[in-house]
Amino acid sequence: MINLTIENLRSEFSGLVSSYGEDIFPLMPSAYRAVFYLTLRRTIMSAVKKTVREAVSPVVKASVTSVLITCIHDILHYGKRDELISYWSGILDKILEAV
Repeated sequence: MINLTIENLRSEFSGLVSSYGEDIFPLMPSAYRAVFYLTLRRTIMSAVKKTVREAVSPVVKASVTSVLITCIHDILHYGKRDELISYWSGILDKILEAV
């Protein structure tokens, strides 16, 4: 589920940037960071929603959405490390088993 979210995030972000072109980001560094952050945050939310809509029952949507958003933030911050993926996959498995 985490890998599917990462794939959705890549396709959403590249599609967004290719549709608007490089003009989506302003020239000033502080404005560039702000627009990039907001664009990335919006893209993360849409990728997670797409993944959850496809793979999860309505009962656990809120929990899985929260865990996936935190997982993607950690991956973007610390890198895609195997121990990080296994940690978050374990949490997702426990949530899905509880239902």
